[in-house]
Amino acid sequence: MNTAGKIKRIRNNGHVLLAPCDRTGQTILGKEIEAHAHLLSKSEFGQAHASLAAKYGEQ
Repeated sequence: MNTAGKIKRIRNNGHVLLAPCDRTGQTILGKEIEAHAHLLSKSEFGQAHASLAAKYGEQ
């Protein structure tokens, strides 16, 4: 079981606010979006990883 702070927070309350940012994480002008985060299953993680790797390459 992962005990990272972000994992604990998502398990406790999945409400998130998404905002545009630059590559350093500093917010920039743009519309914020309210959403709900959830932890991925192993198969969902595999699909997400493959999609991101196809678009951006392995990091």
